[in-house]
Amino acid sequence: AEDATVLDMEDDAGPAAAVVLDDGQVLTLESPVVLGRNPVAPASHPLARVVQVTDESMRVSKTHLLVAAVGDQVKVVDLGATNGIHIEADGAKTRLEARGEQALTPGTVVHFGGRSLRLAP
Repeated sequence: AEDATVLDMEDDAGPAAAVVLDDGQVLTLESPVVLGRNPVAPASHPLARVVQVTDESMRVSKTHLLVAAVGDQVKVVDLGATNGIHIEADGAKTRLEARGEQALTPGTVVHFGGRSLRLAP
């Protein structure tokens, strides 16, 4: 009993961050999430959860983007998507640089192919 692990009662991280896809699907970010038509976890995040999304426009890449909770932020990373990622915030829409990353703020919409996502309230 002396070498039993002590439960840390002070580690209350609260609810996990989440994003909402344009079809209403909520993705919690307990671990990084990779989105695409037929995604594969990148070498940088081999344990990431992969989520297949449909896109009637066929503009979503096989492995398009990664979304992850990093500290108290949620970040999106372009994984080399052919059509890139566009960030819409405060009425302006800008393209994220190839393989770039961006921290999301409330109200920010991430456009990828014919799909989009935003931070969950």
